[in-house]
Amino acid sequence: MRPSFFYRNVVLQFIYMKKSYYFFIALTGLVVDQLIKNFVISVPQFNEQVFINKNFAWNLPVENHAIVVIMIFVIIGLIFLMTQKSLPIIWIIVAGALSNLIDRVLFGGVIDYIHTPLGGIINLADIMISLGVVLIILDSRKIKI
Repeated sequence: MRPSFFYRNVVLQFIYMKKSYYFFIALTGLVVDQLIKNFVISVPQFNEQVFINKNFAWNLPVENHAIVVIMIFVIIGLIFLMTQKSLPIIWIIVAGALSNLIDRVLFGGVIDYIHTPLGGIINLADIMISLGVVLIILDSRKIKI
């Protein structure tokens, strides 16, 4: 079953919008994610539902200082890729990675606060990273949905 015309149109408009919009969306997402994290950490009612993930992607047990170094290199690599391939969508991924990097430096792990139906706990930065990857995949396929 093919997605509706409306859905394809919305996805296409998001992928092909002006480059400066991606930067604005990414910056807004970074600021909102950090504000939410600071709020849930400081309010005792939410503190019980917050999880500080000290592991790496897919729950790999890697030391925090090693993760910080890896993340810095990944962010630099993404920015280089963005400039070489002219992929402004990468700003969304960079902002998500940067927000999680800030958590690792300040708190020793990533603050997760959104409980998913499947039992996982994520944050807005994780959503931004996933959304950016999906949009890059759709863009590379030229939306052959």
